[in-house]
Amino acid sequence: MSKEPSLQSPDERDLIFAFEAVLRVVTRENLLRGGKNGGAVVTARASSVTMLLFLPAFLLSWVVKGEEFLEHFVERLPWLAALFAASYTAFYARFASQWGYLAQLHNQISEAELSPHVDEDALARWKAGFIADAIGLHLWRKGTFVSICTRYWSSKTVRNHFYSFPRKEVFSLVATYLNSRIEPEKG
Repeated sequence: MSKEPSLQSPDERDLIFAFEAVLRVVTRENLLRGGKNGGAVVTARASSVTMLLFLPAFLLSWVVKGEEFLEHFVERLPWLAALFAASYTAFYARFASQWGYLAQLHNQISEAELSPHVDEDALARWKAGFIADAIGLHLWRKGTFVSICTRYWSSKTVRNHFYSFPRKEVFSLVATYLNSRIEPEKG
């Protein structure tokens, strides 16, 4: 049995992995680990990216020009503002898109729940997928979505589908949290 040919060599995969790791550090992906995404995280990430881009450029231009430090800094404030505006806009657009996607998905699930001919197992799988998406987008702990996830999680069928998904190590942490929010099922 032959393996399919890889599109990338091991060196290319290592380079891509290294680039992704650097990108995660620069864009402060670690701020999303707590499961919350929102205005404060967007602002913190934008501020971090701004400083990581501004400081080297500012210092290099200051050394090259040899001007008075404070005067040079004041002249470069528009750079700082432009970098922050671009970073904030990019992060906020991503956040808003993710929020909109989850909200639309929830609305579709709610609409399907009202259908007289709904496949309950398919609906449970869809709800489990919603929870998985909320985790992947770091929105599962936001007020609106945590209540939806908790409601969906109260179904044993949803939980069973959820546990069948990959990435069990991440999901088990979320499962522990959601389990603490629902009443134990009687039975």
